[in-house]
Amino acid sequence: LETLPEESLKENLVTVNQALPPEKDVVLLINTLKKLAADTGVSLGKLELSPGAISTPVAAGKNGGPKEGALNFRLKITGTLEGIKTFAAKIGTTKPLLGLKSLNLNLKEGEGLGADLELDFYYQPLPAFLGKISDPLPAFTAAERQTLEEIAKMPFYGGGIPAEGQIPQGKTDPFRL
Repeated sequence: LETLPEESLKENLVTVNQALPPEKDVVLLINTLKKLAADTGVSLGKLELSPGAISTPVAAGKNGGPKEGALNFRLKITGTLEGIKTFAAKIGTTKPLLGLKSLNLNLKEGEGLGADLELDFYYQPLPAFLGKISDPLPAFTAAERQTLEEIAKMPFYGGGIPAEGQIPQGKTDPFRL
């Protein structure tokens, strides 16, 4: 770790955590969907999800180890055909990472054009064990570096993860003006 530049490590950590949150963050998911909808001009309707265990040992894999996963959910949206197409296209190109499993268009009198979507919200718990301190970290492969660069370019629609230096800090002496 001492040989790696600290600034790039911090940037990489923020990028990875924005793309794959370490837990099933339902608030992050809802914020992402609201911002995507506002950006594409569609209206959010019904959201169906069953997150199960969120951030307890049960949410992790066996023996408390990390368990990667996807939170499956269903969403109803309404809007123009162009707005729905743009919403669906942006799903795979934003952080946090979402996957579109299915999309069904429907036209109902008085309601306009709607779509029923089945999506996955991806997350990756932090590892419980990193190995020995004396063991060297494996270097990124060229493909891994390229993937990280592509993810870093994706817009982050979740909000809530402040950038370095934007974290609010209190006074060190509360009695001093």
